Amino acid sequence: MTAVLKVLLFVAAQLSVGVAVARTSPGQRRCTSSADCGTNECCKTLSLPRGKRASSPSYGVCHSLGTAKSDCLVSPGLVGAGDLHYMCPCASGYRCVGSGVNTVPLGEQGHCIASCALGSDCAADECCVSNIRPRGRKRSVSLGGGRCTKMGVTGSDCFVGVQQTDQMYVGGCPCKSGLTCHGENVFDIPLGEMGTCGL
Repeated sequence: MTAVLKVLLFVAAQLSVGVAVARTSPGQRRCTSSADCGTNECCKTLSLPRGKRASSPSYGVCHSLGTAKSDCLVSPGLVGAGDLHYMCPCASGYRCVGSGVNTVPLGEQGHCIASCALGSDCAADECCVSNIRPRGRKRSVSLGGGRCTKMGVTGSDCFVGVQQTDQMYVGGCPCKSGLTCHGENVFDIPLGEMGTCGL
């Protein structure tokens, strides 16, 4: 066996060991589509685009779906020939709420927020806020699901006459127990007077 052949065999053996380790390391299993990953995972590329040029990677690693406060993309970030993502979508029971920050070419980024239909779907210090906000002078709103949001604490913005429909609030959560929304004589149409939570 020649020296060159021995070196090639050694390199091949090291690579095979490296692949085996990558496949067994949590969150670092190599994949070409989300079908290669677990139920609550997606195939996330490690090659992020720069500027206006989107890359076309052929593989990625398995990564957990987004949960509370995870970064996400409002529009699906599929890339490459297979089912690869720049950021994993939110898991079932969560939705990506945009932050208003847009990056090229990924689009608007946001955070995964727990979705809800009733206040009981949220934690004790949260309420369910409708995803749909009334506009203009129209006070009624057709509720299309909501997101779990923290109750107002001292200094939080609030509405003096916060609206509630079918256990879902419109515009924001009320102040937590023991606090009151103190009006500031500034009005939002149609949600009413705005204020600050305090004693």
